[in-house]
Amino acid sequence: MLGGDLAGDLGAASALKACYALQTKALPTVWAALADAADAYGVRDALDEQLARDGVDLTARLDALQARAGSKAWRWAGEMDEAAAALAAVGVPDGFSRAAAEVYRRMADGPA
Repeated sequence: MLGGDLAGDLGAASALKACYALQTKALPTVWAALADAADAYGVRDALDEQLARDGVDLTARLDALQARAGSKAWRWAGEMDEAAAALAAVGVPDGFSRAAAEVYRRMADGPA
């Protein structure tokens, strides 16, 4: 259980949740953002090839993100906003979480 030894400290538990969310929810959105940029620049096939040489299957990563977030993307956007606020409150750059929130909002809105 996340934060099992923090039972009495709501502030610490919330901080742990925000930090853990960066790894579980913010990091995977980097795949979606780079895929969107590659699509917009017309270099997606070249990027797929480059990543494949590095052992990364971008399509599989995107499919996994969609499978995990899917219908919860709208909720995860809010969680990323909360994580960003927690980071900013202690002077840590919050752009990762804010960008992840935007990715999840776009996922929730569906394809453009």
